[in-house]
Amino acid sequence: MGSIKKKVEEEHGRTLTNRQMTFAKYIVEGIYSNTECARKAGYSHDLAAKQASVLLNGRDFPHVLEYIQQLREERERRY
Repeated sequence: MGSIKKKVEEEHGRTLTNRQMTFAKYIVEGIYSNTECARKAGYSHDLAAKQASVLLNGRDFPHVLEYIQQLREERERRY
């Protein structure tokens, strides 16, 4: 997972925070709603839906979407 993080950060020139990585992990698991993934990652309960939307919209945090895509590909290769 560390190499995926490094690759995405170098590509986009932005750092992934622990919350963003945790959010991505829960999204890839696919058993929680986007809002619940944001809550589990540590975002405020009141703003979790908005934060999930912002993280997944592709404009504000493109490196998070790339990280999610890389995690999904890694999971596909593994299973």
